[in-house]
Amino acid sequence: MPRPESIMAQQVASEKNLCPERFWLIVTIYTIGLFLLTSILSLIRHGIFKSSSHDLGIFNQALWQISNGFEPVSSFIGHHILSDHASLWLYVLAIPYSLYKNPETLLLLQALAVGAANIPLALICKKKNLSGIQVSAVLLAYCLYPAVLNISLFDFHPDLLSLPFFFLLFLAHEERKLPIFIISAVAIAATKAVMSLSVAAYGLAILMFEKDRRYGQIALGIGAGWYIFATRWIIPEFSNGGFTIARHLGRFQGLGNSFGQIASNLLFRPYLFFSRIFSNRSLTFLVNLFIPVAYVFFAKQKRIAFYAIAIAPTVFIILLSSSKAYVSLSRMYMLPLIPYLMMAVVHYFEYHNAKKSGRHLVLIASICLSIIGFIKFTDADKVINRLSLSDASRIQSIHRAIRMTPKDANVYTSDKIAAHMSGRNFIRSIDDKNLDEISRFDYILLDKKVPGWRNSKDGNKRISLSAESEKCEELLHTDSIRLFQCPRP
Repeated sequence: MPRPESIMAQQVASEKNLCPERFWLIVTIYTIGLFLLTSILSLIRHGIFKSSSHDLGIFNQALWQISNGFEPVSSFIGHHILSDHASLWLYVLAIPYSLYKNPETLLLLQALAVGAANIPLALICKKKNLSGIQVSAVLLAYCLYPAVLNISLFDFHPDLLSLPFFFLLFLAHEERKLPIFIISAVAIAATKAVMSLSVAAYGLAILMFEKDRRYGQIALGIGAGWYIFATRWIIPEFSNGGFTIARHLGRFQGLGNSFGQIASNLLFRPYLFFSRIFSNRSLTFLVNLFIPVAYVFFAKQKRIAFYAIAIAPTVFIILLSSSKAYVSLSRMYMLPLIPYLMMAVVHYFEYHNAKKSGRHLVLIASICLSIIGFIKFTDADKVINRLSLSDASRIQSIHRAIRMTPKDANVYTSDKIAAHMSGRNFIRSIDDKNLDEISRFDYILLDKKVPGWRNSKDGNKRISLSAESEKCEELLHTDSIRLFQCPRP
C-alpha cells in the first residue's frame, strides 16, 4: 500500500505538470483541430454531391421548415420529423440554423459538437490527475478514433450531438453535480429515441456497482421513461400510426416477425441468437472496434463490468442485427460505444500512473495504435479520392440547374442532388421501384451520370418519357443532367 504522503506528492506533481494555461492550450488545439478536420472533409463530400437525401436532406428540410415557421412534415418520409426518431434537438438546432439556412450549417454544427467533446473528456483526464502529455494522448485517441470521423462524414445525424454530453454525464457523475448530470442525460436521450437506452443502461450500471443509488435511479428513470414515451406516444402520434418501433424489425431478420415472436424465440430457440452473437461477423466487428485502442487491455480495468452493462443495449442491437450497416465503423449505430472506449483509455493511463513504471512505453504504444487505427479504418482517404475523381462538368451542370429552379418549387430529383435542394416544403428523391406521379412536381432534375441510390438509368428513361408525355418543357440538357419544368395541373 502506498503511503498517503506519496499519493499526495504524486497528485501535486501531476498538477504542476499540467498548469491551467497548458491544459487549456492542449484542449483548444484538439477541439479546433478536430472541428476543422471534420467540417472541411464533410463540406468537401457535400460539395462534390456525395451526401444524400437520407439523411442530410431529411434533416435539412426539417430545420428549414422549423426555422421558417412551417410544420416539419418531411416529404421524404411522408410524416412529421418527430415520427422518425423523436429528436427534439432539431428544434434547438433551428435557432443557429436560422442564421444561414443551408445544409452546410448542419454539417458545421455537427462538426462543432464532435470537436467540443474534447473539452469534457479533457476535464475527466484532469480529474484523474493525468499529465499534460497523457491528456494529449487521450484526446488524440478520441480525435483519431476512426468511427468519430467516419460517422461525421456520413451526412448529418442528431446522434452525434450526444458525444460531448456523454463525457459531460460521466464528469458530472464523478463530481456529483446533479443538475449537470440531469441536463446531460436529457440531452443524450433527446438526440434520438434509441439513445435513451444508453442512458438507462448507464443508470442501471450505477445501481449495480456503486453505492450512490440516486444518480443511477435518475439516469435509469430518464432513459427508460423517455424511450417509452418516445416509442409509445411521440412516434406513433406524429406519424398518425404510420410509424412504430416495429418498423425496425426488418433489420433483425431471422429472429422473429414480431416482438412477441422474438421473445418466444429467445426462450425456446436461443441458438438463433447465439449463432449471430458468436459469429465471424461479430468477431470481425469487435476486433475492428478495439484495434485502435487495443492497448487498454494491458491495464487492469476495474470498471469493466460497469461498462459491460452500460454498453449492453448498443452491443446487442449491433450483434443481433442482420444489416451490414450495423457492424460498420462508418455508421452511427455504434456511436454510444465511443465514450466508453475513451473512458477505458483514461483508465489505462490512470492505471499505469499508479504503477510508476514503463510509462513512456505505454504512451508510445497508445499514440502508435491511434495513428495505425486511423490510417487503417478512416474514411478520410475516400473523401480525398472522390474529390480527385469528381466530375467537374457534372458538378457545374447540377449547380446551373439548381439556380434555374425556383426555391418554392416542388422538385423530383436524385438523392444526391436532393440533399442540396431540400430547403423547400416538397421534394422527393427518385426510387425507380416506386416512381411518383409527375403531376406532383413543378421541376424534374435527372442526374444522367449518377442516377441515385435507389434509381437507375432505366428509371431516368421512364421518368423522361413520362415528363414528355405530360408536356413538360426541357429547360436544360447536358451530358450530365436533364431539367424539366412541368405545367401545374
